[in-house]
Amino acid sequence: MAKKKSIHYVDNKKFLEAMVEWNDKWDKAIEDNHSPPPVTEYIGECFLKIATHLSYKPNFINYTYRDEMISDGIENCLQYVKNFNPEKSKNPFAYFTQIIYYAFLRRIAKEKKQTHIKNKMVEKNNFDYFTTMDGDDSVYQVVTHFGARNDNLNFNDYFYEFYEKQFFPYLKEYNIKHCIHLGDVMDRRKFVSYRIAKDFRERFISQFEGINLHMLVGNHDIYYKNTNDVNALQELVEGKFSNIKVYPEATEVEFDGCKILFVPWINNENYSHTMKMLNTSSAQICMGHLELSGFEMTKGQVMIEGWDKENFNRFDMVMSGHFHHKSDDGHIFYLGTPYEIHWGDYGDPKGFHIFDTATRELERIVNPITLYHKIYYDDSVSSFGDNYDMSSYKDKYIKLIVVNKKDLYQFDQYVDRLLQADCYEVKIIEDFSDLDASNVSDDIVENTEDTMTLLERYIDDLDVNLNKDRLKNTMRTLYTEAQDLEI
Repeated sequence: MAKKKSIHYVDNKKFLEAMVEWNDKWDKAIEDNHSPPPVTEYIGECFLKIATHLSYKPNFINYTYRDEMISDGIENCLQYVKNFNPEKSKNPFAYFTQIIYYAFLRRIAKEKKQTHIKNKMVEKNNFDYFTTMDGDDSVYQVVTHFGARNDNLNFNDYFYEFYEKQFFPYLKEYNIKHCIHLGDVMDRRKFVSYRIAKDFRERFISQFEGINLHMLVGNHDIYYKNTNDVNALQELVEGKFSNIKVYPEATEVEFDGCKILFVPWINNENYSHTMKMLNTSSAQICMGHLELSGFEMTKGQVMIEGWDKENFNRFDMVMSGHFHHKSDDGHIFYLGTPYEIHWGDYGDPKGFHIFDTATRELERIVNPITLYHKIYYDDSVSSFGDNYDMSSYKDKYIKLIVVNKKDLYQFDQYVDRLLQADCYEVKIIEDFSDLDASNVSDDIVENTEDTMTLLERYIDDLDVNLNKDRLKNTMRTLYTEAQDLEI
């Protein structure tokens, strides 16, 4: 039995017929010197459906001002409804979708500008703002960054999928007895949530039974920037577990006759002690949470400041956490994160490392579990119909990059199926710079206006003997108050 074709939420054929009929009535009214007719109820419903449906797309649905976006889109459709020419285009759905899309973009740009202004005010009032710069480790070295992305549980589940399916089984299988954590156990410097702390204790720390865990303090583990004294590791684990040792300052440790100098995050307070240890330690191996110039932090982004790597020349081998990207110069090895944490990690292989203290061989164990995925949509060369497999996108962050989109209906259906695939997030990246002028004229892009501009222009056109500036001010006040109402 053939599969029944689903009905689109806007019947494009009926919509076109309604537009042609209304357009003819408009032309006749103008010809007869009568007032032009308003759009029909059906056309208005189509505008509302298109705007509402578009607002549910992944790249729009999470904005708190989505209602304002819908209103802007409908207003712009009404403003430019007469520009639609049935002789040039038989697709009113696509035409008005583009109008609404650009209205959405302008509203977002306007709101982001206001957010930027608020953030600048926050900065000037000395509030802290932190971005994530993740560390790494291996077994000997592993990185965590628990609580990443503001305690986002999607990331939390992804992290523990790696530990529970890859990391801890490997330690047990190969009877690893020592694990070295090179810093940044936690992601947020100021606090940790109860949920993240509970999982950290039950799903991470408890799994090291029979394994000695050595934990260096990283920059994300410290409360103050100029000292390691107050840190997450000492508060959460030090003194509570006999197999765990925390290192807030440079310390020399020996493993099976192999001396290793641990160098945690360097700051103003521990600088003198750290430099003394770097110059006097008898260890030939150094492991730390280092910020050295000349190495890639993420793929393609090189640290141009930081410590001079010549400070570590006396060591035979140096291994460090802190930077996302795995890189080395043959002497200093940045080990990279064991898993993806943001889009900058996409396409950059992740994993953990085994260091053999006898042979000094460093082996990388690649983590096959990924979180980010890009889809290049081009229906001119590939089919994206109902048979397209979506199962691999479950629990992933997706970027849908539109290269060519010839069939708007198929694209809309594809996005709907993608949203039903249980992705964590779908972002649509689309370039409208080459839009056909027969579909959307340039004045739509350049001249569409927001609500307040339309109101002011309407007042200017009123044939009344009133103070129009005062009337505009009253309308502006009412509009602002209406935006703040909670319904």
